[in-house]
Amino acid sequence: SYYDANAPASGLSVMIQWGDNSSSPGTVTVTNGTVQITGEHDFESVGGFEITVEVTGPGYTQPPTESV
Repeated sequence: SYYDANAPASGLSVMIQWGDNSSSPGTVTVTNGTVQITGEHDFESVGGFEITVEVTGPGYTQPPTESV
């Protein structure tokens, strides 16, 4: 696990790269040590996009980058 369940969610930041040359901050919540990341984006065209989520902040032993 990358996340320390005792660290506050308020110190975490999330940036979502949407795969279409745009990005926006995400929202992060932590409940009982489980991290939930949410974000919204409207794509201008149909297709497959590689979405990358980067979480940084205190409580992470190594800031992970996860492609979904």
